[in-house]
Amino acid sequence: KNDSDVADETRKKIKSLLKNERYYPNIHAASLASKKKVKIIGLVFPKGAFLWADHYVVEILRGVSQVVEESEFKVMFFTRDQVETSMCFGLYKSGQVGGLALVGISKSDYPMIKEIKKEKIPFVLLNSYCAGVDSFDCDNKLGGYIATRHLIKSGRKRIAFIHARKDWISAIDRFEGYKKALKQAGMTFRKDYVDFASFSTEEAELVTEKFLSLKQIPDAIFA
Repeated sequence: KNDSDVADETRKKIKSLLKNERYYPNIHAASLASKKKVKIIGLVFPKGAFLWADHYVVEILRGVSQVVEESEFKVMFFTRDQVETSMCFGLYKSGQVGGLALVGISKSDYPMIKEIKKEKIPFVLLNSYCAGVDSFDCDNKLGGYIATRHLIKSGRKRIAFIHARKDWISAIDRFEGYKKALKQAGMTFRKDYVDFASFSTEEAELVTEKFLSLKQIPDAIFA
């Protein structure tokens, strides 16, 4: 900084040295020293996110980046393979991040959400929701309903459903929308037309083969 107590000649020497040594300021240290809020958001993706949903991850990164570019904030991103509950506390309390954006939580994550909230760590949920927490998500129940209604209106009578993880909130909601559409259309819900694939292409292929081996093969699949 241009401190008035530093002589011009000394300042020039320091600037020259910093330039030659390719010095970059440590924003974490600067924030701690000045006691200012850390302007870094920790963007935390689910376990295995980069393996099973590259497009999904890219779209979220694009959206977050567009907002961040218009502000003074920066983003650090992690996967839940790296960041568990205790690590979330550490990232915030050590001044590495000023808040967290958690992507795609499941019901098994509720205890973690409760602890983060208890510690008064600033955070939001993306592509998921939880009562009493700032959440940003689409209406997955409505989406599941509309998608299934489209298949029904297209003349499909035997619609199978490839579910994601059993405790995954967005997948649960889509499944509810699927069942609602079947019920409204007077169609029978069949348990043998539902199976789980955990966001894995390989598992989805195995489930599809299972559906195709049934005596009554589905004429449509909602995945």
